[in-house]
Amino acid sequence: MAKVKRRRNPFYFLLVPVGVAFVVTAFSFGLMAYQQSRPGARSLQGEVGLMPLLDQHGMTILGVEVALIAVFSCAAIGTDEYWQRRGHAIGGQEDANSASSQMADAGNESKGQTNKNETPTEEEAVET
Repeated sequence: MAKVKRRRNPFYFLLVPVGVAFVVTAFSFGLMAYQQSRPGARSLQGEVGLMPLLDQHGMTILGVEVALIAVFSCAAIGTDEYWQRRGHAIGGQEDANSASSQMADAGNESKGQTNKNETPTEEEAVET
């Protein structure tokens, strides 16, 4: 029997990098907020890097990432059945061909006929 090739939903592939970016941003934002809450913490003004970027635009970046995760999650869930049907339709052609040949073999066996590709068993050879 042929192996069915399953189509993968492309929205799952989009969710992985956005999810990783969200985790990195959230942990960095939390670390930045913790460092800024300590007494005697220095200002991040004029510095370059991730922490000053998060200080100025952290909430916006997190909001965009959450919105992207929501959109990609809804798209993945909403189109999951489509991608499964498409995978079955592509793999279904192979299954239909193998299923029809198996049914033909079963019909021939019930009539006492053998498949051209098969060698007859001893009992079949004795009967003929």
